[in-house]
Formats: sequence, C-alpha cells, structure tokens
Amino acid sequence: MFDEIATHRERLRDLYADAVRDDDGRVRRATAKATKELALTAEMLEAEDELWSMMDELDTLAEECADSKRRHVGQAYEDAAFHAEKPFSLLPEGLRDALEGDEQSSGR
Repeated sequence: MFDEIATHRERLRDLYADAVRDDDGRVRRATAKATKELALTAEMLEAEDELWSMMDELDTLAEECADSKRRHVGQAYEDAAFHAEKPFSLLPEGLRDALEGDEQSSGR
C-alpha cells in the first residue's frame, strides 16, 4: 500500500513538472501551490529523498524555462527547499526553536 502511495506522489510530481511549464500563467500558479502541498506531504512522511528529487527537477526546469515561466518554477523550488532544509518546520515556532536548541547543545 505504501508503494502505491509513493507511486501516486511520483505521478503528481511528474504532472506538476509538466504543468509548471504551461503557457497559461494561471496553470503555473496553481501548480506552484500544489507543489507546496506535495512538499509538505513529503516532509510529513519524512521522505527527504522525494524533496531533494523535487528540488533537483525544479532546478533543472528553471534552467530550461523562459523568464516568464521561471518565476513559478522558482516559487515551487523555494517551497520544496523550505520543507527539505528546515527540520521541524511543521511544529509551532516556539517548540521548533526549543528542539533546534537541544540539537545544537547535544552536538548534533
């Protein structure tokens, strides 16, 4: 069952990669928002490999896209990067700060 869910997320990533290159800016904006939700899901599942894969793909797309489309690709990349690079981003800020402080004091 988990493999099916992972396959579903992979298909969504592929769909979003196509949609973020669409000529219609409304489609690209919606895709950037949907990518944010997909990144949040990956973070919740602790699927860091998916987040890094998403970032790599978006980075490659940004290099290939025209300037008018690059903005939306960049927004999607920033959202994926936020969830990949900021552990505990789902926690309330005060608790997140306390946990990050504990990690630093324990030498992690």
